[in-house]
Amino acid sequence: NAPSGQTVLTYCNMGMVRADQERWDEAIVLYDQSLELCRTTRNVVHEPAVHLNRGETLIGKDDLDAAQVAVERARRGFGRLGDSLGEADALRLAGRISSEQGNWLDARQSLARSIGINREFGESVSLGEALHELGIVELRSGDSHSAREALQEAERIFAKAGAAPDLGRVQKALAEMG
Repeated sequence: NAPSGQTVLTYCNMGMVRADQERWDEAIVLYDQSLELCRTTRNVVHEPAVHLNRGETLIGKDDLDAAQVAVERARRGFGRLGDSLGEADALRLAGRISSEQGNWLDARQSLARSIGINREFGESVSLGEALHELGIVELRSGDSHSAREALQEAERIFAKAGAAPDLGRVQKALAEMG
């Protein structure tokens, strides 16, 4: 009885729960199990999303080099599948990694591409997330005007979508700006 795509997703979802709990090492083990099933079953459809989630977990764990590898694998996989929104998510995380490394130019470029792709599909929480990341980059790099613009647009999108946790993070960033 071969494992199904559902089993791949189950491991990935369990990893996401552990990552939300900041149980990084447990999450990584579950993502690795999911990726191993992707390889053995030749399930290329779910593989990029698993790499993306694994990359985000590695960012949380502050392993930026490994995160960069995972996010790049996700981006290439989404590209092969023609999944533009997946690619936009991978670009958003690439921007976050560059930001964490203090590389403002690369961060802005990745986030601008993510925002551009997301805008093609209309307003979404994903667009708000990319704008939030851009706002943080602008804030960290000293451009408070651009930071406020990006954060305010993200705030409006999250409020409209009812995305309370995201809205709270953006409002906190805006409040800290004064």
